[in-house]
Amino acid sequence: MKTGRSICVLAILCGLTAAADQTKPENYNISSSQTLTVLSGNVDTYTGLFTGTKNLYLSAGEGEGAAVRGGTAVLTNPENTFSGTFYLGYTSGTNPNGVFRFDSAGASGTARCYTNGGSNKNAIRQFQFNAEGATFHNNLEMGQASGGSGFEYAPFKFMKSCTLAGTIVSALSGGKRTEKTITIIDDPNERPTVSFLGNVEVGKYFSPVPTGTFKMYGTLTVPILLVDVTNALGTVELYNSSNAITHVNLGYTNLKLMAPDVLTNSVIQLSTTRNMTPEGVADLYLYADQHIKAFSRTTSWYQTGAAAVVRAGGTASPTLAFDGHAENSEANRCRFAFDGPLSLVKTGVGIQDFDYRTSTMTGEITVSNGTLRISSVAKFPNVSAVNVEGGLLDLGDSSTTGCFADAQRLSVADNAQFLIGASVKTPFTNLQSVVIGSTGKIESTGAVSLTIETENLEIGGETLFKGLYTSATHPANIGEGITIKCNNKGGLILIYR
Repeated sequence: MKTGRSICVLAILCGLTAAADQTKPENYNISSSQTLTVLSGNVDTYTGLFTGTKNLYLSAGEGEGAAVRGGTAVLTNPENTFSGTFYLGYTSGTNPNGVFRFDSAGASGTARCYTNGGSNKNAIRQFQFNAEGATFHNNLEMGQASGGSGFEYAPFKFMKSCTLAGTIVSALSGGKRTEKTITIIDDPNERPTVSFLGNVEVGKYFSPVPTGTFKMYGTLTVPILLVDVTNALGTVELYNSSNAITHVNLGYTNLKLMAPDVLTNSVIQLSTTRNMTPEGVADLYLYADQHIKAFSRTTSWYQTGAAAVVRAGGTASPTLAFDGHAENSEANRCRFAFDGPLSLVKTGVGIQDFDYRTSTMTGEITVSNGTLRISSVAKFPNVSAVNVEGGLLDLGDSSTTGCFADAQRLSVADNAQFLIGASVKTPFTNLQSVVIGSTGKIESTGAVSLTIETENLEIGGETLFKGLYTSATHPANIGEGITIKCNNKGGLILIYR
């Protein structure tokens, strides 16, 4: 049993050749702070039992340049009960670099895994979890030093399909989580599925970068969730409805929302720095109803030949509600497309502008409050119904033909407004029913000359029959230049609600 002193794997130099990898069968009781020294490039295996409650550091020993990058200390004993702290990036020795790798379910004990410095190609500091099907009972923590350089040098790497039962946090400073980036990655050769059961609490960015699948079951308290790293091309799944995430940056990693309202009060934004091609763009999948704050982008956003798509996941027919922004701006517009049996509901007093894509969603569009603008070339030709229950549906700046081509029902409730601009052409081609409340209005802006044809028409509770209805017949409900052509000849009346 070795206690109370530094534990070293000594380099045996022959010319420029370092000592060979070593296997260390001894038991270690970490009853006081100790240091393992593994020379750069070495992979030293510790098969003995690790116990104790103090700090265990890792060092690359003496040297300069690449010589201090760090080696790998592999712990393999499944009976380890070490409950102290594995430290990277901080030690009383020299060059606190290297990798702690855990090759069995119990190899890491229940110890905290703490890194206080960023990794890069010259000084790696990384914890690796490398046991298929294992559950690791460790809390992961990022200290106050600078973050890493390059996601491949992330502080926490999951090599095999496994489960982390512990938490992931940035260190506390002055009662607050430090504003650092915590990145977690996997092995691209394995593409594992990793489940995270504990909570995640980070002061700034949390960046899960899978090539396989990361399942996040705990509560994420994160200002910015980054799922936009180039070439990750994996999937992040969110399961917790108590998440507190301010912004989500979506780029190259698919994001699946597996439980209801996992992004409440979140702004979902397309990545601002990625040139997303059809091979690289990622999608957002809804497996349950969601309510978010808004969609967004920035003026530096650009994209080549591909659209990030919000999709209904599995067999679900979900509803996505969103509140919108306090003001409309270039940065606050939505450039996602929407697909599948999905319905959209504009809630809240804010404004949301869709301005770029053709969406193939087949559910309904509903405005219950605030303003929903569909401008420029955006269109939703496959929706089944358009409902303006409150607020404003604004097509004033739209330049499309057939914006809601297949919709069978248009309803504009009391005190609600549907605004149509002069450049809009034939927004509906399949209407079976138009219902306008007594104080609802289909309004016009600019030199509009447009006919809306429907089989059945109701205005202010009155069923109307075959004829043309305009601002002359119903000035409170129909704007200048708009004609509603009703084909109902009487007899059987079908009003779709």
